[in-house]
Amino acid sequence: MKNKFTKALSILCVTAVVALVAALLPACTIIDKTELDPEKAKSQITMTSIVTSDKIQLKMTSDRKEVGSSTVKVVAVKAYQYLEGDIFSGVSEDIVKLSDAEPYVVGEYKLGTEAEITLNRFAGSSDYDGLYNKYYLVHENDVVKGPVYSTEIEAKYDSVPELINKSKKGLLAEHNGLSYFKDLGASHVVINFEISKLIRPNEIFEDGEVIELPLTEEDKAKLIEFVFNDKTYYFDKETVENWDKEIKEYYSLGAQITAIIIARPTTNDEVFPQKLTYAPYSTQGTSLMSLNTSNSYGFEYYVAMMEFFANRYSENNFENGYVSNYVIGNEIDYAKSYNRISEKQAPLDTYMEEYSRLMRLANLATRKYSKDITVTIPTTHAWAQRGFIGGGDAVGAYVPKQMIEWLNTKTKMEGDYNWGLAPHVYGYHLAQAGVYYLDTLNNWNPLGIQGGRNIGITNDYNTTAKITLSNIELLDDYLNQDSMKFGDTVRSVYLTESGVSSYWNDKPYGGENIQAGIIASSYYKISQLDSIKAFSYYRLVDNKDEIGAGAYFGLLKSDFADTATWEEKPAYNVYKYIDTQYSLRVANEYLQYIEYYNEKQQLQKYNAGFTSYMDLLNVFGTAHDFSDFDWKKATPVTADKVYEYEDEIDMGDVKFESKSFLYDGKAHSLTVSGTLPAGVTVEYSENNSLTEIGTQTIMATFKKDGKVVAQRVATLEVTKLYTNKKVYAVGEKIFVTAYIDQDLGNDAWVGIYRENASIEADPSIFWYSFNTEQDGKIRTVCIQEQIDNLQVQDRIIPAGKYIIRYFINGGYTVRYQTTIEVRQTKKIDLDLTQVEFTSGAFTYDGKAHSLAVSGTLPEGVTVTYENNAQTKEGAYQVKATFYLNGSVIESRYAVLTIEPGTIDRLVVNKTVFEQGEDILITATAPADSDNESWWVGLYLVTDVVENGTDQSIYWYSVKDGSHLNGTAYNIREQTHNSKRGDYYYIPVGKYKVVLFNSSGYTVEKTVEIEVVAPTSTVKGTLATDKTTYTENETVMVTATCREKAGRKTYWVGLYLATEDPATVTSIYWYYVKDDTHASGTACDIKKQDINASRGDYAALPAGKYKLVLFNTLGEAEATVEFTVVGA
Repeated sequence: MKNKFTKALSILCVTAVVALVAALLPACTIIDKTELDPEKAKSQITMTSIVTSDKIQLKMTSDRKEVGSSTVKVVAVKAYQYLEGDIFSGVSEDIVKLSDAEPYVVGEYKLGTEAEITLNRFAGSSDYDGLYNKYYLVHENDVVKGPVYSTEIEAKYDSVPELINKSKKGLLAEHNGLSYFKDLGASHVVINFEISKLIRPNEIFEDGEVIELPLTEEDKAKLIEFVFNDKTYYFDKETVENWDKEIKEYYSLGAQITAIIIARPTTNDEVFPQKLTYAPYSTQGTSLMSLNTSNSYGFEYYVAMMEFFANRYSENNFENGYVSNYVIGNEIDYAKSYNRISEKQAPLDTYMEEYSRLMRLANLATRKYSKDITVTIPTTHAWAQRGFIGGGDAVGAYVPKQMIEWLNTKTKMEGDYNWGLAPHVYGYHLAQAGVYYLDTLNNWNPLGIQGGRNIGITNDYNTTAKITLSNIELLDDYLNQDSMKFGDTVRSVYLTESGVSSYWNDKPYGGENIQAGIIASSYYKISQLDSIKAFSYYRLVDNKDEIGAGAYFGLLKSDFADTATWEEKPAYNVYKYIDTQYSLRVANEYLQYIEYYNEKQQLQKYNAGFTSYMDLLNVFGTAHDFSDFDWKKATPVTADKVYEYEDEIDMGDVKFESKSFLYDGKAHSLTVSGTLPAGVTVEYSENNSLTEIGTQTIMATFKKDGKVVAQRVATLEVTKLYTNKKVYAVGEKIFVTAYIDQDLGNDAWVGIYRENASIEADPSIFWYSFNTEQDGKIRTVCIQEQIDNLQVQDRIIPAGKYIIRYFINGGYTVRYQTTIEVRQTKKIDLDLTQVEFTSGAFTYDGKAHSLAVSGTLPEGVTVTYENNAQTKEGAYQVKATFYLNGSVIESRYAVLTIEPGTIDRLVVNKTVFEQGEDILITATAPADSDNESWWVGLYLVTDVVENGTDQSIYWYSVKDGSHLNGTAYNIREQTHNSKRGDYYYIPVGKYKVVLFNSSGYTVEKTVEIEVVAPTSTVKGTLATDKTTYTENETVMVTATCREKAGRKTYWVGLYLATEDPATVTSIYWYYVKDDTHASGTACDIKKQDINASRGDYAALPAGKYKLVLFNTLGEAEATVEFTVVGA
């Protein structure tokens, strides 16, 4: 590999331009007797690298009095290469001997001067980007400076992302949590980039030999190409597009997005490049793989990946969204589990050189595209001590404080950049709610849990074993040291994994109230620590894989069922409003549950040691000064008004809820429910009445002694597409009622879609035709019990927002729509899922018949009916209205049908038909039968229909989106079973029409019919208005068929004169008799149906053609030829 690199660098040297700024003064004639001390020179020489779009500018300066005036060589190597004499080389085996360094020399520098060397950034046939080079100054056999990396980089994109940084509050992205992110009002989000299936290797290695992996076109269709250093890399399209969708959604909300780069263990070298790992160690007892850039292959894969990310999530004005921070790995101090690079515990210098190279390359790759992207180092909550120690020389853990200081020192030596920290800060005992209590305890608690002070947690950042939520201010103080800063800037901290468990006293939710209080207290503290940019809470919902260890970090609890439902813990509402004007309103309730021990080990409780959250800012007695607490930092967000939080008295069970009403031409209004407190009256805004379709916001004002003591707001809606609720729990039935406008056909339909789905491109989840009866009657249905387009598991609609649409015909013209939300939360509202109100039919007997709800009504719920109890024949609209404590909950609609005493359910217009004649069948299913349950089939009279032994020739459903109950239909125009192709034209013979009264094969009635030969010998005719046409001229065709020939039996096809209609499709074609054509009427052949595969002949270019008339048996009955000549 050295020889390959030598060729590239040899070109770099050609363009080197050295500009010495040292003035030619008389002093220059003085003989310099200063001897060069290589070690001293390293600190006395300043060297920087600036990168523009096409150049690299090296700047060097030094004082001749300190370093002399020798001439040194400037050497450039790649990031994974090291010059002999560099004390840090990690595990790289690519060491360039000083005696072999000449091919890598890009210029010379005279010590004691200011000088610049300008290089071409891209050099050589490989188009290698010199951004990733590092530079040394070499004098004879000594390295006197370096390595130094580029730190000033001209970014490819200068667009500024549109981010909304409301506060430090954030969230881990999981479980399609976008709706919760919005509801919580978060500003930051953390997304895991799990890359084990992202990179498609270009090669594998066997016995040291490189074997290229073949790549088929089918493979390429599943991959995204990206070119880096003139080489193509491939990334899994499905993985990337999933990230695209998620990132775009969060970016659209102004979220500041952090991506964590992690790789699950895999030894499959055709799935993940093994040179990018420290195989075999990366997968030996690890949960994640470390990434290896110490060789050319690993280096190139890693940089290509980071450039791919940086480019994709910065380009085109952030078309795919924007990632502002990349965390490289996970808890890298725990090498044994998350970042193993060696068989035995590697020295810190070796371990950190490998990791710091990852950080440096990530910085270069991301800054190449956007100047504001940061990269951060993730550690556990360990600090001045290891989190654990492996036995002997076994791989274990490292000390985070030492790692941070190593990185700080090394980056300052090599060219500093503004890297950040991403520590995982919890309580000392991750799975316990009592964070302050246990962290400050210097003993064992009654459950046998050791206290934090016992194991070395202190109030001093130089000594504390852990950085926890109890003493996190120590990290801020530590980073505010001048020695730790990037220039004058304090390094940024992103809390990407910090949370509080609700587990306490051996109970999963025994500490729910403590959890809420600790989250509030921690947030207040963090809000004042300026180094901390984001507090992204871990997690939204309890995780099934973590609860075995008592880790119930979720703001929501889960029942962990296959279709899990969630329930808010007290912490959810606290976190939602903690950064708003309602902060203390929601948090103060939980202050009483917090406890901690002071330095004298005296237990401090609410009103017995502290009285407010301000008293809890410094439970460890650190040196941090919280006296200037700024509430503007803590509560910068103004939330939408929550009227309940502004009540001046306790309103008890009073509710004022939004409601929808199905349009019925009557006025509707809203009323409060519950019992008004003594002396309280309620007044409604003047607009509390709505008749026509629309929505209005209604205000209810509560007064006592003439003074306003509370207010509530609700929405009044009148609609023609009604749902019984607007918010549902997962698994809850969604009842839909569609009003029937007078102009609708029987194919009008309703479908439910995901909120962002395309109406035509994305199929509806469930749908149904709601006007098949054509009787103008309204029916309520459960949408999940209708036609299932997507084969939804257990017919359960997952959490998310959905739009239900009302289409006026069989196409996609939307007339009405309404939005609903399905939440993962448990059913907390009144649930009438098990109560049904369905249509019913009765046979006339002179007595009154009624419909009634089925199922058990919840306690306190009553139901009333309108237009029920009917006696006479007919169809009646019945409305059921459900009430709780006198307030309407919801309404449902059904149809009561009184049918005649006798009814013939299957009628054929006659029993003997001439071949090709229309066979009209009228089938009538009971009015209350389900769509697509009753059906009609045409069979040979000898066919066995039971159990589907013989398939029908033609069939149709009596009631569905295309058929109206009790209406005559031509059997030939219905669905044909291809296995009965011999009978497609219904030739002469004996048949039977069968009506089935279920979706199976239960026969209701059979009618036998016979098809006989035509009685007329007159054949159909075919003629054109001319025999020769010029190009673009209209060709008029007139065709006739036998008098008794039915609809869509005779048809005309246009072919080239030499073609055989039995072997090719026609160019144009049409039926002689159908809805738009009549026998004997002339028509323009070029305005008929064209077969897409014959598009080359759409204009009828010059040539010879023929028209063929086919009869009721598909036989050619007449042919006419014509010629088209050039214009």
